[in-house]
Amino acid sequence: MAKAVAVSQDLYIAQDAAIAYDEIVAMTTELMPLDLEEEIDALEQELADLTRECHSEYATYEELAAEEADVDAWVAYFDRVRVSPKLKRERESALQSLAPFVTQGKRLIMETSQLANECSRLSHELIRLDRMRRAFYEAATDRLSFDPLLYELDIDRMLDALEPQWQPNSVHLKDIVFSQVDNLLKPSNDKS
Repeated sequence: MAKAVAVSQDLYIAQDAAIAYDEIVAMTTELMPLDLEEEIDALEQELADLTRECHSEYATYEELAAEEADVDAWVAYFDRVRVSPKLKRERESALQSLAPFVTQGKRLIMETSQLANECSRLSHELIRLDRMRRAFYEAATDRLSFDPLLYELDIDRMLDALEPQWQPNSVHLKDIVFSQVDNLLKPSNDKS
């Protein structure tokens, strides 16, 4: 808002009092030496600022009134929709037609989470088996670097080194490894 301009208090005219011609002439002669141009310019500038502010406030008011009318129209529409039996039936039928998709979506989400858990478990199992394989090869290469011959006792020791790491879900893997080792050792035992 524009700042208030200080008005000169040198001349005060009582509006209720009757003014005679002589008083008007006397006041005119008093007003002649006063320089009121600056005060008039300041008042005109303040009037222009106030007019601009008034126009902007009125434009804002019109925008808000239009928005309020729009909101009122939407509220009335939603009240009609909520109360209307025809639209209520349509809404309920639409919700019923969506129900199978909702249950299927929930089922798919559960299956996806189960598959993600299984995938995570299998990746951990692969990491564990890779560690076992590396430990097995390290034990095998450490033994074989000293002795070029691989004895049956060495194989048993290497398999015993893996024994604490066998998991219940990989017992079949342990059985396969032992059967392969037995198959490899049987032909060498038959030849000797």
